[in-house]
Amino acid sequence: MLRADLLKIRKWELAPGLQVAKKPYLWHFIHMSSATGATHQVGKVTVVLATYNRPDVLRVAIRSVLRQTFKDWTLAVVGDHCDSRTEQVVHSFSDERISYMNLPTRFGEQAGPNSVGMALSGTEYIALLNHDDVFLPDHLEVALKAMEASGGDLFLGRAAIARTSVDHENGGRRPIFGLLNPARRPLSMIFHRHNGLVEPVSTWIFTSALARRVGPWNSHRDILRLPPQDWILRAWRADARFIFSKDVTVLSLATQYQYPSEKGSYSRESAEHKYLDILLENADNLSIRSQIEEDLDPGGGMQGMTRVYGAHSPLGRLLVKLAANPVTAIAYRVTGLDICSVLLPFAGARKGEGMEHLFKLRTGIDQPFIENYRFLLDRTISQFGGEKWT
Repeated sequence: MLRADLLKIRKWELAPGLQVAKKPYLWHFIHMSSATGATHQVGKVTVVLATYNRPDVLRVAIRSVLRQTFKDWTLAVVGDHCDSRTEQVVHSFSDERISYMNLPTRFGEQAGPNSVGMALSGTEYIALLNHDDVFLPDHLEVALKAMEASGGDLFLGRAAIARTSVDHENGGRRPIFGLLNPARRPLSMIFHRHNGLVEPVSTWIFTSALARRVGPWNSHRDILRLPPQDWILRAWRADARFIFSKDVTVLSLATQYQYPSEKGSYSRESAEHKYLDILLENADNLSIRSQIEEDLDPGGGMQGMTRVYGAHSPLGRLLVKLAANPVTAIAYRVTGLDICSVLLPFAGARKGEGMEHLFKLRTGIDQPFIENYRFLLDRTISQFGGEKWT
């Protein structure tokens, strides 16, 4: 159960089997037991699903959670100030384990919604799910078994990643899963290599205790690295016990960039997700993994092995080598000093540039101006009845 469920009852208007907040951004449904009138019990793991105005793919992502072989979960869909289409999709699922909250202010990145969802989680474990990714049916089962057997804090699974697709007879488009995360990723390498080593975040499951030690996601506006890589490195410094998986348990689609549009790639319904939804309904894990093996490019398991920043000038490339290497990784681990943040600006890097470009490609609009990300984050969490990050 989310801590948002603890909001005082006077804030809610009651409908049969449903509670609805008077303020639109606090819309958060809680299915009630017809026999007892009590809400459902706390699950083992909260899946935090951050989303922004992509209802067709959101539906497929939610269905992938519903198909999990491990059933003791709670799904928290966190809308980044979405329009009514997102609410309609979530509300169409009649499962008491699913809840939705729509943030009153748009963050323009997943750092805000993920941090809000993590702060409001009341379960032992937290899993993340991007709205355009899907879990294979055994994802939660594989991860939680591995974590509980080893006492690990953070599970980094493997995703098959598709950037292209082809027409298929079922009316959708079949994604070509040509890339994989490496099975093992030395933690020091995560410091000086591309963020692809730790993405998509849909492969992550971690303890709530670790989340409290590490803290919320930083905004891309305030750091040179992308927020997922930054959070994983902070977990490394916090002595998190990492677990890696050899099995693919997540499918990640980046096929939308095949269809550039001034309105953004999100404006087009995803034929690839239509195909995936049918595939997950009818195929078993073994068949899906066999298809991935057939699609995989030679060397595709090296996703994310390039350096953390690609400088263009000779001086820039020299600075990248000086800043991003195994020695500076260990220095960061021991002292917390990120040499990349010191030297890479002289190589041409600037805070937020990667996400600004991606966001415009996806949505067709500029990111919102946020003067103080941390203040906005704490205020938003408080509005949902949660405890601020310390």
